[in-house]
Amino acid sequence: MKINYTQNEIKKLKSVIENLLKNHESDFEEYDLAYEKVKDNLENKKQIAETNNKIDEFSDVIEEENKYLNPIKDLKTFAQFQNELILVKHV
Repeated sequence: MKINYTQNEIKKLKSVIENLLKNHESDFEEYDLAYEKVKDNLENKKQIAETNNKIDEFSDVIEEENKYLNPIKDLKTFAQFQNELILVKHV
């Protein structure tokens, strides 16, 4: 009896995981692409400022990083937390 119950729960969990993966692919791929694009752009700006020894530009780039990249990191953290809560609730 318990084996059948466990098998049914595993089947349900499988569908939940598949839905989470599908949602990640559809919703968060665009955020991943935007994050990488901004990150690469800011890395290039940092390298240019560093080679030209322009400390003001370097600090401006760091401010931009904090302004644009941290919210995306937070979004990923919240999404991961939400997915973990869904899995814990299901289990």
